[in-house]
Amino acid sequence: MFLYGIVPTFQPSHFHRIYAAYGGIFIVMALFWGWIFEAATPDLFDIIGAVIALVGVMIIFYMPRKKGETSTGILFLMHAGFHPTFPNGIR
Repeated sequence: MFLYGIVPTFQPSHFHRIYAAYGGIFIVMALFWGWIFEAATPDLFDIIGAVIALVGVMIIFYMPRKKGETSTGILFLMHAGFHPTFPNGIR
């Protein structure tokens, strides 16, 4: 289990952001798993927490970074062929 958390950090491209975004997605998927396969209906606080986690994922993944640094989400889109432009040269 220790290696599960440590080994991926040696990857070269903004892994800290990818790992944080994965954590938010993991929260939501765990709630869906419990709901679908274990009949554990999420309550209001589960849903609020999941929404907060997803907002965090969107901030981490898609917000423009300082000049010369590309956000993780934009890198993903660029690999898919989409090349966005932002004011003041921020990418």
